Amino acid sequence: MMQEPVGNIPNASRSGIRQCRFDLIAGFRQTLDAWEQNAEQAIAMSPEHMSLYLLEIHEGTPLAEQVRNRQPYPRP
Repeated sequence: MMQEPVGNIPNASRSGIRQCRFDLIAGFRQTLDAWEQNAEQAIAMSPEHMSLYLLEIHEGTPLAEQVRNRQPYPRP
């Protein structure tokens, strides 16, 4: 879910940041329910702009290897 980024929005507002924009990425190890919840949370914050991107996994990349070998996804 979007707990960490959402939790930082009040801090941004107190710092003087007035515009809220979201880039949402869907399509990797995420259930439809989880995706819908993330989208609903973002919409509820009334951003000035929201973009949706579908994750593309390209052959020959480390991510493609991880997916092929069913390796755990490294969290940031």
